[in-house]
Amino acid sequence: MTPEEFKNARRALGMKQTELALALETPYRTVQDWESGRNRIPGIAAVALRLLQEQDHWASERQLLGVLVEQLRKNITGGGKRKRWSKEE
Repeated sequence: MTPEEFKNARRALGMKQTELALALETPYRTVQDWESGRNRIPGIAAVALRLLQEQDHWASERQLLGVLVEQLRKNITGGGKRKRWSKEE
């Protein structure tokens, strides 16, 4: 992973350098050095960043699924209102 790819991945997660440093349990300065190219990004850090991206992706998927399930429930139940059937129908 290049420094630019690392930085873009962090930004895609919506994280600041300090937040990523906390998530990776590494000093803030280390993240700066990786993104600037001063230090090589260790493979394990790249893997950890990819896992954070996957976790973020699945969190978004779960949220979307929750919205879809709620819409389906409303469609099935008529918006939460149960229709009362009369004998005439």
